[in-house]
Amino acid sequence: MADLRARNACNRKQTRRSSSTIKVLPKELLMEVLARVASGSVSDLYKAKICCREFLHAADDDYVYEHVSLEKFPVIPWFITEKEFSFLKRCKESGNSESLYREGMVEYFSSLNLKSGLESLRLASQKGHKDAKYVYGMILICSDDEEQRKQGLQLLRFLRMSKCIRRSRNRVKKFIWSMWVRNRVVRDRRPLCHFHKFDNSRRLHSISRGWPPFEEDDGIDISCEYCIGDYELGLFCDLLRV
Repeated sequence: MADLRARNACNRKQTRRSSSTIKVLPKELLMEVLARVASGSVSDLYKAKICCREFLHAADDDYVYEHVSLEKFPVIPWFITEKEFSFLKRCKESGNSESLYREGMVEYFSSLNLKSGLESLRLASQKGHKDAKYVYGMILICSDDEEQRKQGLQLLRFLRMSKCIRRSRNRVKKFIWSMWVRNRVVRDRRPLCHFHKFDNSRRLHSISRGWPPFEEDDGIDISCEYCIGDYELGLFCDLLRV
């Protein structure tokens, strides 16, 4: 019994010592720690907030909301509580890239608010959101403006170099197929490459054989970058069912 009381007393001392250590840390450092925790799991952020008053106060900063993961929330939250709505609203106002991406997708492809939707996708892309880079790049490639098409190719090049274009394409597909698409973006698309006659039969899966499984390698065997752009644009159009 005496040993148990001694262990409890020791644990209380350690807890007080840890709390005292946290109190002397600058708020900016606490925010950085919590932002990293939040980027992995919103549940872990909640657990951290109830640990101590310092974490609770630091977690209320916009910087933490900017980096918090929204993985546990559906991409299109049809039925959410008032508390969840307030949380997601705060994430959007804090410039959370995933929140901006989701807002941009719904606005651009479903609500037909093209200007605001495209701006949200652009901001999410600038913040490093890879799925936003993919969609924004494809939209730019569909443009009639040559400079915008070049910018789209640059985003596509970045994704290919990062070996993540297939993952982004798959995630975008799931998002688009979960909502009512009213804006198909491309109808009469112009080819990027004017030197090679790109044959869609070179694609691994053609429309005539059903919807492609979107499992092509990031490094497809096409040497011309413009042809690669045409190839990916074809997949994007299939994704939109154009």
